[in-house]
Amino acid sequence: MPNLKLKAQSRDVQGFKVRHLRRDGKVPAVLYGKGESSVSLVVDQHDLASAIRAKARMIDLDVGGKTHTTFLKEVQRDAIEDTLLHVDFQRVRMDEVLRTKVPLHLKGVAAGHAEGGITNQLFHDILVECLPADLPEAIECSVAHLKLDEALHVKDLTLPARVKVIADAETILVTVQKPKEEVAAVAGAEGEAKQPELIRKEKAEDAEDAEKGDKKPAEKAGDKKAEPAKGEKKPEGKK
Repeated sequence: MPNLKLKAQSRDVQGFKVRHLRRDGKVPAVLYGKGESSVSLVVDQHDLASAIRAKARMIDLDVGGKTHTTFLKEVQRDAIEDTLLHVDFQRVRMDEVLRTKVPLHLKGVAAGHAEGGITNQLFHDILVECLPADLPEAIECSVAHLKLDEALHVKDLTLPARVKVIADAETILVTVQKPKEEVAAVAGAEGEAKQPELIRKEKAEDAEDAEKGDKKPAEKAGDKKAEPAKGEKKPEGKK
């Protein structure tokens, strides 16, 4: 698939003054990489938005008549108005491996949903390595086979040709589990069910101890002579 083409112009405006560019329908940008100095640019907001909607990652950027093969590295948006604030273009070569993150898209409904489970996606993008021409828009993975308390690992992914994931094979990406509130409620109910049995057991042990205390053998009269109180004289024996 050919790279999308986009025009850009050099930019001298910096700092807070770039707000005036945005008001005129322009987006501040920067081009960097491959041992060359960074260049401040400006691109048309409408053209850039169209490229983003087309999910273009590889862009032939025309700057003053010179074309640069670039990778759309980062896009910054306003958190409230969702307007484009800034964009980074990275110079690349089509014969050199590129390392970047791509979105992770889930397909299907997990089998564990029928047992009250919910799907938890722990990672929404993943780091990959490939040639620019092989860079996928996203990596799709099916979760339909996941049952309750099962997980999807990096090693379970089906990757596009010539694409390598940079992550440990045992890294968990998706889990299917019951909501924490429900698990806590079940644990609490089990604890309450066991409590009466524990009380009965403690009462039985207390009764047994009391019964043992009542059965202590009494001392026989005469087995032990009474000792005189302190200060009293021992009675003298008969002469």
